[in-house]
Amino acid sequence: IIYINPKSTITFWNKAAEKIFGYLENEVLGNDVTILMPERYKTLHKKGMKRYLTTGKTKYIGKPIELEGLRKNGEEFSLELSVSTWKIAGTKNFTAILRDISERKERDILASTLNNINIDISTTLDFDEIIQKVLVKGATALRSESAAVYIREDNTWTVEYGYNLPEGLLNKRFFGKDVQASLHASKLKKAFLVKEALTDNKFSLNIAKKFNILSYVVVPIIVKNDVIGTILFHRHKKPTTFTQAQMDFSNSLSTSVSLAIGNARLFQAEHEIAETLQKSLLSGTVPKIKGLEIDFFYRSATEQAEVGGDFYDFFKVSESMFAIVMGDTAGKGIEAATEISKVKFLLREQAKKSQNPSVILKKVNDALLEPFTELFYTITFTIYDVNSSVLSITNAGNPYPYLTREDDFIKQTWTPLAIFPVKQYPLKKIKLKKDDMFIMFTDGLIEPRNNGDMFGEERVRKLVKENKNLRIKELLKKIVSEAREFSNYRLTDDILVIGIRKL
Repeated sequence: IIYINPKSTITFWNKAAEKIFGYLENEVLGNDVTILMPERYKTLHKKGMKRYLTTGKTKYIGKPIELEGLRKNGEEFSLELSVSTWKIAGTKNFTAILRDISERKERDILASTLNNINIDISTTLDFDEIIQKVLVKGATALRSESAAVYIREDNTWTVEYGYNLPEGLLNKRFFGKDVQASLHASKLKKAFLVKEALTDNKFSLNIAKKFNILSYVVVPIIVKNDVIGTILFHRHKKPTTFTQAQMDFSNSLSTSVSLAIGNARLFQAEHEIAETLQKSLLSGTVPKIKGLEIDFFYRSATEQAEVGGDFYDFFKVSESMFAIVMGDTAGKGIEAATEISKVKFLLREQAKKSQNPSVILKKVNDALLEPFTELFYTITFTIYDVNSSVLSITNAGNPYPYLTREDDFIKQTWTPLAIFPVKQYPLKKIKLKKDDMFIMFTDGLIEPRNNGDMFGEERVRKLVKENKNLRIKELLKKIVSEAREFSNYRLTDDILVIGIRKL
């Protein structure tokens, strides 16, 4: 509580004011109240006081306002001010009740920063990107001049990432006494402060002296209860303590970044498995079939770790017959990949017993109905006979294939596999003639949307006709590229296209 007379002179100063501003009573009594204000407020205060004493008008008396005060040590801080007036001997005086709200404001700012960091790092599974976002925003929030990330490998800690680091610190390797702070964080598993880095013998004085680090806070990165690294936020200008709000922020940051990096590492492991499985589903050399030009093109809808549901297979059925298979499943991920591998095996096994795609799909469907699975499969199974140039086609749930000679889609399909028993799948036989093109594709090609409009079959037809002189591979790339562009590069499903041209 402070009393001020009409000349802005301080006439009363209580113990709480001493604690907030750092001045003793005898240091402020008789002084102008502007000694408690940052420079930018002083002129405004004098003008406001003059206006109030002359007109009696003011916006500030009788209601609390938030602004900055100035401590004796020159530090600015947030405060809440309530001003009231009273008279003595007919002269107006003022009572100012002030509350230091710097910690509350700081906590609000730090909470907002932490929320922004959490949003940022939740949008990526890239380790490097997570670290860089945390370093920049974390250092700013903690008012640190620089920050370093030490990554642990056995007994060696390497500064692999940095923000505004002193020259020579990035990529530096440390061990033994030089990493005592990181080792201590590994034991505590929480953030802690080194206030006097140049004199604290418990931790490395060499690094502090060499890089002029005066104070720092150590934030552990914990994955599966193991500290894999630490983040050090440094102050170089003067040794200062970190507030309790900043330490709480540091511990929350440790939790957030540890979770994000744990997820990133899990993603990386799953991605490697998924990549291997995806290659197995979309692998195999495109066969050289006499009288045909044949190729495929695949485009994933996402860069995430999930295995897509699209698959294909090419294999020899007999000396003169080749199977060309394209499929899709409603499922994704490693479980779906395992089931797709089983389906590919069943298709090959049944093709050893029959060269009729209709019979093959019926037998595989029967096998997939037991045991029950929530997955189902759309499959276009074709067999090409080199001797007769006949392409036998059975389509179970995929979009209609396109045949250029008829300039139309082969409008024949049936229910997908693994839903319910089927007596017979329809079979279509076409004798291919020179320059005929047969294009089959999963639904990911025709379903991209733009403002409610679907890419659709007609755009596929138009693109094939306009680009019929391209090699099959280039034609398929062109079609998929147009579909992606149509959707503003926001595919919602994988795309697989297989093309055949009769030579």
